[in-house]
Amino acid sequence: MMEYAGLVLGAYPILILVFEQFKTGAEYFSNWRRFRRQYEGFIRDIEAQQLFLEGTLQDLLCGGLDPYLSGSNSKETFLRIISDKSYTGWSDPKLTENLKIRLDKRYDWYMYTIQRLYDIFKEFEAIIDIQVVSRVS
Repeated sequence: MMEYAGLVLGAYPILILVFEQFKTGAEYFSNWRRFRRQYEGFIRDIEAQQLFLEGTLQDLLCGGLDPYLSGSNSKETFLRIISDKSYTGWSDPKLTENLKIRLDKRYDWYMYTIQRLYDIFKEFEAIIDIQVVSRVS
């Protein structure tokens, strides 16, 4: 289920790109200022959530007594992992065990949250048809 984290993180830039494309159609809205303010707030909120999720994942993967990623290149490895949508290491049993130890009773909640984010992005993708955008990037 953690493989969805990579997809969720990979979807953030696509989501921002899609909303950038919406700017071109914004003149159809009668109240441009209100739309622009809400749009900019939405983009800031999405970026803040992306940073929060990345920080949480970095803490879970690189921190603690027995980190999943360790050594001098752990940060570079982490950044590579979260920027690669096709990263398959999320299904590593060692990672699952590490997360269960680190999250304890919150593991199921965390996995549910990641799954829910993935589902929301899939629904959003279907609504605004961002498959074409994701193939371009």
